[in-house]
Amino acid sequence: MIEVNLREAREIAEMCIENRQSVILMGTPGIGKTAVLKEIACRKQMGILVFDVPSLDPTDVRGVLIPDKEGKSYFTKSALLPTVARDGSAGLLIFDELTSGLPMVQVALHATMNPEDRRLGSDRLPDNWIPVATGNYASDSAGAHTLLSALSDRILMLNVISDFQIWKEDYALPSGLHPVVIGFLNFRPDLFDTFAQRNKAERGKSFASARAHTMVSKILSYADRASMSRRSLMAAIAGYVGDGVASEYMAFKEVHDTLPDVAEIIDKGRDIVPGEPSLLYALCATIPFYLKQSALGIQEAVDRMLVFSTKMDAEFGGLLIRDAAAMYRKEMLQSRHWTSTAQRYF
Repeated sequence: MIEVNLREAREIAEMCIENRQSVILMGTPGIGKTAVLKEIACRKQMGILVFDVPSLDPTDVRGVLIPDKEGKSYFTKSALLPTVARDGSAGLLIFDELTSGLPMVQVALHATMNPEDRRLGSDRLPDNWIPVATGNYASDSAGAHTLLSALSDRILMLNVISDFQIWKEDYALPSGLHPVVIGFLNFRPDLFDTFAQRNKAERGKSFASARAHTMVSKILSYADRASMSRRSLMAAIAGYVGDGVASEYMAFKEVHDTLPDVAEIIDKGRDIVPGEPSLLYALCATIPFYLKQSALGIQEAVDRMLVFSTKMDAEFGGLLIRDAAAMYRKEMLQSRHWTSTAQRYF
């Protein structure tokens, strides 16, 4: 089975949308399949309609058959049908968790996914609306069934896997996820996606995913603003990633809380380099987030970061530079220190 990461899935999905082909992103829960489709639509300034297929009945797709006064019957318009006036002239009709839908719902969607038909019941989709989908595998314990063969023959199927580096570069860093999340996963990338290692008999949440780590970022940001007991914070994190990963998070956060003042390093130019690897991972994750707050301004702060990176072992200096590039590529390339710094790492 050929597998693709989210960056490759985005590239192929964009091709499908350009060609007016339907595509389904298959993969384990929480890896970002729906988010990729939404991101493509937003970037292309297309409308977005998302429907949770497990909650649909066949009549939601094709409409209800009712008689008229002449004794004939006709279908009402589908509740899912986009209209140009309300939803825009072009868009993505996203059928989320398609494989968890009832078989009769999948049958009702045959005409929708057929590139020569594109119907919901008796009505054709607007010309520039493309139906796409996401789904889980039947083996994922996510309530999924096998995708019906007649439906799979009408849709390009991608097998998507999680990839920490891609998620970090394309989403986590540009979105400003909490530095504890970035530093922790740099330190323990094996805990990014633990779905395959989950204990199905475990009570509570038993695995971590990209979506779960995003939610942990929100929890940590709240904890920065409000007072939370250690037990409450750990329980909240465990509610998304499970007890084992939560305990590792808390241990890393305690390390992160002992970091030297990043302002001393960036604003005052002090070369404070911790010796403990966990502290270095935490520091490398924290510095890029601080640069926007620096009193020096972005360009000078980036200059200082490049110089400071050379004071660390190349492994950590390179990690700092690669992560910062996802946020400050333009300023880094404009820096007077870029050429000498790049020679060290690249």
